[in-house]
Amino acid sequence: MTSLPRTLAPWAKQLEIFPEPIAMALRDLASRLAGLLGTLGAHAAGEGTFDGFDGLTRRGSYERLLLTEWFLQDELPEEFIRRAISGEHAFLKRAYRQPTETLRSCVLLDAGPEQLGAPRIAHLAALVVLAQRAEAREAEWTWGILQDGAHKLHTKVHAASITEFLLARSTRPVSEHDFEAWRSIVHPGSELWFVGGERLEAEAERRKASLLAVSELLEPGAPAALRVRVRARTVTLELPPAPIATRLLRDPFEVGVAPRTSAKVVLDPRSNLLFSVDARLLYARGAAGSLLTFRIPNSPHGTVGPPTAFAPPGQGVVVAVGQLDAKKRFAVVQEDERVMLHYLSRRGAQSLAAQPHEPVRGCEPTPVREVQALQPLGVLSQGTYFFLQVDGTLVELRERQLRSWPTRAGGRPSRAVQGGLMYIDEVEYPVGVTTPRLMWAKHDTASGPLVAVSERVDLSGIGDEIGHLFFGATHDLVACAEPESTRWTILKKKNSVSVCVPQGSEVVGVIEDRVRPRLVVLDETRTRIALMDHESNEIVVTTTSPILRAAASDASSDIGYFTRDGQLGVHSCRYGAAVLRVSVEMVP
Repeated sequence: MTSLPRTLAPWAKQLEIFPEPIAMALRDLASRLAGLLGTLGAHAAGEGTFDGFDGLTRRGSYERLLLTEWFLQDELPEEFIRRAISGEHAFLKRAYRQPTETLRSCVLLDAGPEQLGAPRIAHLAALVVLAQRAEAREAEWTWGILQDGAHKLHTKVHAASITEFLLARSTRPVSEHDFEAWRSIVHPGSELWFVGGERLEAEAERRKASLLAVSELLEPGAPAALRVRVRARTVTLELPPAPIATRLLRDPFEVGVAPRTSAKVVLDPRSNLLFSVDARLLYARGAAGSLLTFRIPNSPHGTVGPPTAFAPPGQGVVVAVGQLDAKKRFAVVQEDERVMLHYLSRRGAQSLAAQPHEPVRGCEPTPVREVQALQPLGVLSQGTYFFLQVDGTLVELRERQLRSWPTRAGGRPSRAVQGGLMYIDEVEYPVGVTTPRLMWAKHDTASGPLVAVSERVDLSGIGDEIGHLFFGATHDLVACAEPESTRWTILKKKNSVSVCVPQGSEVVGVIEDRVRPRLVVLDETRTRIALMDHESNEIVVTTTSPILRAAASDASSDIGYFTRDGQLGVHSCRYGAAVLRVSVEMVP
């Protein structure tokens, strides 16, 4: 438990969840805010039915002055006058019958663009004070985020709820729709507080709510500070030192401090990132066409070992990688017109197939110098492998034999799933209508390379053409873009949601976060990664250096990225924190 001075003991219960440096910073802010917020139900202290006297007070009418004080007036009049001037007289304190109904208080915070950054520090301090204030009166206390479409109400200040608050960042201001939606959620008898900018004042008056208005003071040369106003009273809060403030806003409980590896890692900045089908590994291309494999910890506090590197023989380049199970990994190496398959193990790499590339149906081999991105290797069984070249050619490696053919229009093999390969293709129905659908396919030598065995998602409602496409962790989740458009469609079984992505942003995947499909979007500045759907835009990763590459796993809710200054990381949406951080060097 954090050690707090005796004068700040009222907030001990709320502040003990924080590490000591954070708690000590918040306690100073809380002590300044406590005077502004007052006591819950204090407006009724002098109301109601008189019910005798309850103790003593230093202020009051002289009709209630203690008899001992009048005795002093008779015996020592000068002392009586001195005590009067110094405010030392003792009066009987009146007591009133308190209402029997339960006191309730609700706090709604603005997570919009005007309140991002430093103002959120004041929000946290306000939550601490308001929580203690309600507890002191044994009142029911709840709080939530105004822009939260789920209208979730928290009842306590603890690590999980504070983490949700810090992640609940919105790109839009509070709207009339938000206020109306919360009106039916908040108990009508509750004392209501809005915590946000000055623009909420009119709405607070209209809804008979109290406003804690927070604004940032931006004065050249002056220390960073916030101005907080409640009704006609205003205080200025000096912000904690920059390292403490940054930690408080990003990771106050250190859950996102993923372990680092100190091993020297050299990464090709042109490489993409590729997750394994079991979401336990992250692949990238290293120096000279090598393959880097990073093992992803299963929690933010898991141990991290150095990545493994596979350097292909000769002048070969790793073009595809996949796995049959947790232990059997395979890599495809291409060198000019020669394609080789390697089984990767802890003891090294073993060549399983080394055959010249012999295209069929007029397909030409893809030169190594044009191979830019690592491709997923579909491992249908031990001995049958598929990968897609950058020119759309589907290559089959089977029992030391190599064949290749062009995919049909729209064909996009994705990954091996339970013995099948998911892909997009056009299916011709008996009526002669060609409709794109998401297929689950398997290998069948009797009738061609891939045969659809089930239809998982109907894509016919999004138009005749499909642009970029991403698969989710389930067989029935896919996101696709309209060609030359910023509009995306998220499909889950027979349901579809349209999402308009901001101009200049890049969609890097689709995940199912909190049982809701959302796009993974890298913003225009390339320093923030957000989860986006038609209702919300939640920033989950923020970097100080531009992100060169980012990708979302199609087997979990993990997001991988690496930055220009050499920081590679994996963010877990399940934990809401980073699970892997690695410092890398870039190939010149």
